[in-house]
Amino acid sequence: MKRILQFLLSFLSLALGCVSCLTEVEVGGCNNAVVRFEYMADGAEDCFAEYISAVDYYIYDEQGSLVIASRLDKKNLEHFQGFKLRLPRAGTYQVVCWGNIGRQNMASATETLAGARVCNREVASGSLPGSNDPLYLGSTAFTLADVDGRKETVLRFHAAHITFKPYIVFAGQTVVQDTDCPYEVKAGMFPAEMSFEGEAAGEETLFMPSMDAFPERNMYGGVCELPLFGEDTPAVVMVFDCKSGKKLAEVSLQKYMAEHGIHLAGKEEIVIEMLISISGTNVTIKLPVWEEDSIFPA
Repeated sequence: MKRILQFLLSFLSLALGCVSCLTEVEVGGCNNAVVRFEYMADGAEDCFAEYISAVDYYIYDEQGSLVIASRLDKKNLEHFQGFKLRLPRAGTYQVVCWGNIGRQNMASATETLAGARVCNREVASGSLPGSNDPLYLGSTAFTLADVDGRKETVLRFHAAHITFKPYIVFAGQTVVQDTDCPYEVKAGMFPAEMSFEGEAAGEETLFMPSMDAFPERNMYGGVCELPLFGEDTPAVVMVFDCKSGKKLAEVSLQKYMAEHGIHLAGKEEIVIEMLISISGTNVTIKLPVWEEDSIFPA
C-alpha cells in the first residue's frame, strides 16, 4: 500500500509539473530565450506594428552557424511582438531579424552568418528590379549562461530601405486609368544584395519602378524601395522614352538631394520624391509641392 501511495504521489507530482510547464510555455516561462521587438521610426515611441507586418529571424551560435530560423507573420506578431523559444545549450548567440521580406526579396545562404544575404528576386532571375520590399533590419547578441535559466532582451529594428517616388507629367497628354506610361525612370547603380550586417553586397543594378496612371492628377507615379545609400551616393536617376529607348534626362541623386535640402543621416523613414516634367525635348526635374487638400499619388 505504501509503495502504491508513493507511486501515485510521484505520478501526481510529474503530472502537475508537466501542466505547469505547458502553462509556462504558453506564456514563455519554460522558454529560456525571449526576444521582444521594437521600432521607433523617427520618434520616441514604439511603432513597430505600423511599419512591420512579418519578421524572419535567424539565430547563430558563437561560430556563426545557424541554430534556428523561423518566420513570424502578422497574426504571430499581434499575439506577441517578438519570439520565445528554448535554445538547446548555453552560450553566446547572435540574432538577426529582417522585417517585411516578401514578394521582392528573399534570404539566401543563411547557413552561416558571414555568408547570409538578402537579395532581390528579380535580379536573381536575371531581370531588372522594380523595387525592393520595405525592409527593416535588427540584430542583437546575448549570452545564455544556463540552459535551464532564462534570458530576455529587446531587439530594435532600423529601416533598411529608402523610398523613392518619381512622378511624370507631360504636356499635351491626358492620362487615362490603366494605361502604360510612355516614359521609363531608372535609378542606380545600387547593390543587388545586403549582408546580414546590413552592408552592401553582390553586384550593382539599376532599379526601374513601375509607373502607374493617376488620371485625377493627370500624371504617372511610382514607388520604389531602394537599398540604403548615403548623401554622397554616385547614383543617378535617368528618364527614357519607351518607344525610342532614347535617354531624355539624367540627374545626380547627390546633387538633387543637396539642392532640395534632403538629408539622410540619422533618419529612419526617408522618402525622396521627384517630379519629372516633359514638354517635347525639354525635361525639368524638381521636388514636387503638393496642395494640402490634393490627392497624393501612392
